[in-house]
Amino acid sequence: MFSGRSKKYGDVFKFQIFMNYVIVTNEPDAIREILINKNYPKNEKIYSKIGFPYNERQVEKLNKNLVEFFFLKRFMGLGLVTETNDERWRKRRQIFNPGFHRNVLVKCLGEFNEKTDQLLEKLRKISDGKTEISLFKEINRMTLDIISSVAFGFYIDTINFPENEFSHNITGSFEAVNRCLTDPIFMINPFNYWKKRKYKKYIKDLRNFAKEKILDRLKEIEDNELSAPDDILTAIVTKCREDKIEIESLIDDFITFFNAGQETTANSIAFCFLELGKNTHILPRLREEIDSVLGAKKEVTYEDLTKLEYTECVFKETLRLWPPAPEILRVSTDELCIGGFKIPKNTQINLSPYFSGRNEKYFPNPNEFRPERFLNEVSSYSHFPFSLGPRNCIGRNFAMIESKIFIAKFVQNFDFKLKENQSFKPKLMTTLRPADGTLCFISPRT
Repeated sequence: MFSGRSKKYGDVFKFQIFMNYVIVTNEPDAIREILINKNYPKNEKIYSKIGFPYNERQVEKLNKNLVEFFFLKRFMGLGLVTETNDERWRKRRQIFNPGFHRNVLVKCLGEFNEKTDQLLEKLRKISDGKTEISLFKEINRMTLDIISSVAFGFYIDTINFPENEFSHNITGSFEAVNRCLTDPIFMINPFNYWKKRKYKKYIKDLRNFAKEKILDRLKEIEDNELSAPDDILTAIVTKCREDKIEIESLIDDFITFFNAGQETTANSIAFCFLELGKNTHILPRLREEIDSVLGAKKEVTYEDLTKLEYTECVFKETLRLWPPAPEILRVSTDELCIGGFKIPKNTQINLSPYFSGRNEKYFPNPNEFRPERFLNEVSSYSHFPFSLGPRNCIGRNFAMIESKIFIAKFVQNFDFKLKENQSFKPKLMTTLRPADGTLCFISPRT
């Protein structure tokens, strides 16, 4: 829709929702101004639905039993993604930044490799070229195990035991929020009573699990700080204890990191193999690089990652076509000029990595999968899958390391062929996902 309107009206246009106008732009100077120079806030009405599904934020001061009956539980609350107050957000972001620095994540490469190897071993047992596999489902389990162990120091082995309670609650909670965002009459439909009760339980159980893990780590630090695991959870808990941040806020961030660090990466990797399966002419060059860098090695080092340049281009080209979050929504706090048009204060502005990534002005033949585009520098104001400015994605380095290791090891070990009778279109939830999950058949590489 946006692509067609852009061709007709240019890089800046508007549409109306009831009495409100929404501005859409993919003009690079405007993107820089909105996300970096002015750092406009997120749209509170929309992000409160993710943090507090079904307007629980507005009624949480009412009778608790009334809230429990009519509304879903607090989900991501006021975590890094959903917090719209800039001052509070900055304070929290400063707490988490050190845990996601590249030099910290490099120390965790052993965990990234180990979880990837566990999934490859599972896939090897069914790599007969005949068994249908949903790559998204398998990778989604791996990314859940990675974020659990690397960031929070617990091990659940969803790869081999996908029906565990934690995985079940994660999946169910995300489904609950998606229903909130995509079905406005869901809560008032009496036929959804039992579904609502089930969603409430998913969210309640997930937050209780998070609380238990946080309290366990607090006790571990209090008993012997030196023996506590050196991971993101310890860093968060230690800093928050010093700053006297309440437990519910810690739970918000615990849930946020699983939401932002698991499914989004799994979606992107699944899209990557969907594109590689459709564009098989890309594979020889990709394999040549991986064979040259890794050979028969089983452990991918940081030095190896820096040499996998074309592999990174393949993943970046995937993100250009299929960014995890297709839209970034901000609200102007003052009057702004975009492309000669005056935009009033308090106007919603939509910036779309999906829309910008398919703009032929910046990417010739935009619907073609051409990783070579990224061998040369690409403007960050036309390609911004992890957003830009102060509120860019804190997990960018995490996602890039995780994805490159899996892509390299999978291509190193397997041949694959896509199932022909499947949808190659995206499914829009809170993120973009391959509609059928990238169905394929794999066999040991010859």
